[in-house]
Amino acid sequence: SRSRFTSVFFTKGGNDLKNRFLFFAILLTCTSLFAQSEGKQFISPKKIYIGDTTELQYSFYSAVDLLGTSENDQLVHLNLDSLSFPKETSEYTILSCTLKKDALDYLLTLTFIPWKTGNLVFPNFDLASSIFKTDESSFIIQFEPISISSIVQEKNINTVRPSLPPLLLPGTIYVLYAILIFILILIIIAIRLMTQWQKIIDRYNAKQQLRLYARNAKEMNRQLALLEKNSKKMDDYIFCAELQKLIRHYLEYRFDYRFTAISTPQVTDAFEEITAGLMTEQKQVAAMSISAVLKRTDYIRYAKNSIDAEKEPQDQYAAILAEDERGSLIRITKDAVNRFEERKQYA
Repeated sequence: SRSRFTSVFFTKGGNDLKNRFLFFAILLTCTSLFAQSEGKQFISPKKIYIGDTTELQYSFYSAVDLLGTSENDQLVHLNLDSLSFPKETSEYTILSCTLKKDALDYLLTLTFIPWKTGNLVFPNFDLASSIFKTDESSFIIQFEPISISSIVQEKNINTVRPSLPPLLLPGTIYVLYAILIFILILIIIAIRLMTQWQKIIDRYNAKQQLRLYARNAKEMNRQLALLEKNSKKMDDYIFCAELQKLIRHYLEYRFDYRFTAISTPQVTDAFEEITAGLMTEQKQVAAMSISAVLKRTDYIRYAKNSIDAEKEPQDQYAAILAEDERGSLIRITKDAVNRFEERKQYA
């Protein structure tokens, strides 16, 4: 048969390209099976707009072995520069051209982009010259006109054609979900921080204040220990003055009140004013102890050589400190400081 003979020729005697061209021309002359008379044309997508990537598929039957091989399902990419008409004009741009063989059936696929509305008519396509790059033979395919639509003409000018959803790589959607969840968590945390911001600031300031109070108390205990160590080198007046100065500076920082500017009898009233009478029992004991130490040291400082200092009994009215009284005053002061620094409730 003719198809078998053609297949044999291309597979066994096809090394000579000129002989193939000659055989192809003679066979086309002798046969009445023209591809264009039996071809079917398909367009994808069916509705085409300017700038859309479009596929034109043309299927036909041919007794001529156009590819010179007996293999089926063979796909050949044609060189665009060898096409029988321009690959790029103001009306279109050809992206690719392929020919697929299945027995004696062929599928020609032309991928292009239209640039003009209306009917797009491709020139006659000479398949033989595109494959063999010669004008000695021809195999003409006549494409049907293709309608290119206009969005503006079909719809209102303000109506935008819905865009295609973005193409995602496999697994990308899970990454997007994770990002959205992470952003949602951040938003929730931000809202929580905004609503709780003042509480957070107050709590932070309270902790900072407690740390400063603790540092103040630590410095107070250090100064008391130093005073006790050097107390033997001081007379009673200087010792009492130094102890009062330490106590008043500690109280002024601890309660943010000017204890250095008030007299000793006003100290008790100052504690009541600062705490609005809400001191715990422990702190009331501490306040009373501090007041007692301040009164005793005031008496030692200012009662020397006074009439009160001559009263009896001398162990009560003498304006001098007893042998172990310095250590006792320091221990009472330390105990009061520790009571003030209790963390359950501070005044």
